[in-house]
Amino acid sequence: MKKWLGVALAIAVFAVIANDAGRYATTVYELSNITRSTASAAGRTKGSRETVGLAAAEYAATRGVTVYAVDIRGERVYVWTEMPLTRTWALARIMGVVEGLPAGSAFKVRSEANALRN
Repeated sequence: MKKWLGVALAIAVFAVIANDAGRYATTVYELSNITRSTASAAGRTKGSRETVGLAAAEYAATRGVTVYAVDIRGERVYVWTEMPLTRTWALARIMGVVEGLPAGSAFKVRSEANALRN
């Protein structure tokens, strides 16, 4: 009986790790793509820093991502985004504790990208 319980526990732990690692990798990949697209959209926007920032925020919001910083340096636009890590069983909670977030707060994955201003 103990042997089967140990096997079941090992399978459960493996399932949690596999699920959470997969969700994290997928979220990072999706966020990276959205951030690059957001930077490109911001780079095509003419106007002031505020206009570019607003365009980036609106573009990202339609894809479920939050822009928390935009900068224009020379011919490049830099965009920083974040997205909550969802559908994990343990990783989001563990990362929230590591970052010192209050209980119940969502851990957010962050990304940055830049693009040329057109």
